[in-house]
Amino acid sequence: RKMAAGLLAQAALSAALSSPLSGCWSRCDAVTRLASPTLFCTPSVRLAVAAEGTPPPAPLTLSKVAELVEATFVRACMDAARGDVTTLKLFIASAVGGYRLGVPLPALGSAVAACEAEHSTAGRPLLPEEAELRTLWLSLVYLTLEAEGEAAPPGGDGGD
Repeated sequence: RKMAAGLLAQAALSAALSSPLSGCWSRCDAVTRLASPTLFCTPSVRLAVAAEGTPPPAPLTLSKVAELVEATFVRACMDAARGDVTTLKLFIASAVGGYRLGVPLPALGSAVAACEAEHSTAGRPLLPEEAELRTLWLSLVYLTLEAEGEAAPPGGDGGD
């Protein structure tokens, strides 16, 4: 009986994750479009935006990426402790946006720290080990993109 319940739960989860209408995927897709200037320029996305009657978002900048990273990090930690990786996906999408802008990792780290100093999502300064974890996660995203052969745009000015 437990095995059958587990299989049903797994099937439901698989169906939910593969559904294009899944709330999780639509939220992740929205942030990915914000975090990825190249994704937003596709004809299907332009049509979807035109169909919804909303203007396209402003171009992605280093400050916006830093804000997205800062806003998603603490929540991603809290959610991951419960087994929910939705916010972690948003954190990753934000870091991918920084990489695709050509923002060097140290510059992104500094921008996130400055953003955190202005308004911390945690409601307090991060502990040293929390800041270290955030840097590690950002590094892993950058290293993964490099290992997969995705080239960052030349220049690396970060869009600001």
